[in-house]
Amino acid sequence: LRGDGTVAYSAAKGGLSAMTVDMAYSHGRQGIRVNAVAPGHITTPMVHSVSSPGPRAEFMNTLRNEAGLLGTPGTGWDVAWAATFLASDEARWITGVTLPVALHEARDTLDRRDPATYVSWCAFDAFGAA
Repeated sequence: LRGDGTVAYSAAKGGLSAMTVDMAYSHGRQGIRVNAVAPGHITTPMVHSVSSPGPRAEFMNTLRNEAGLLGTPGTGWDVAWAATFLASDEARWITGVTLPVALHEARDTLDRRDPATYVSWCAFDAFGAA
């Protein structure tokens, strides 16, 4: 969830999180686990297909790559591995959670390193790019 003026988007995300918890309560005694995966800015073929090559695309790729706490971009495989874990026997006692596969926490890191980059990242994020 983010507070950048996208009320409908935030309400929908909050609704999915609440629905996940409610369904976990409703179906847990039937042996059904209900969880959600919340991907953040993930680099996918679609991301590359909607951005024309050039300085802006390179800037956005740099932000995406450097913004994460690990310093690498997330991919569809990262989301798939999270979903695979939640569906596995190793997660047998996990239900009603929304697992973020995201780099939300990195904004503070960007702020400390370079305020101009942080501001650019917030503008990038606010307009829903990637």
